Amino acid sequence: MTKDGETIEVALEKWSWGVVYKDGRELHQFGDKGDFHQIAEIEQDNVRLFVLYQTGDMTKRIDIVLPEGAKIIHKYRNFIFNHGQADEKHVRVYIFGYRKDGQHSHFNFVMPDGRIIQSDTDVIKLTDFKL
Repeated sequence: MTKDGETIEVALEKWSWGVVYKDGRELHQFGDKGDFHQIAEIEQDNVRLFVLYQTGDMTKRIDIVLPEGAKIIHKYRNFIFNHGQADEKHVRVYIFGYRKDGQHSHFNFVMPDGRIIQSDTDVIKLTDFKL
């Protein structure tokens, strides 16, 4: 629901985020009752685990133990290959991780084939990894 009380539909993603708080509570991007949550809703100072999981299958997941003071990062990068041609291909790469004190970062890039590339920067040339 929006600030104006309007209901909007949000398409499910292939990968969804979740958090486990220090007190055991959980928050998921797509809640059990069909509600959608945004990263801004996360109580970042209380997060124990930041999780990315394959939507609908919590056994296929990546868990990050967040260091004290870390801030969660979650975003996408969309690519179009062979634009306008018969073999045009749309690819979404999921990026999640954290930054701490502006000095230490950890990023996971979840590729369309399920591979995970890890880096200390979110600026890497993903096309070098055969999307």
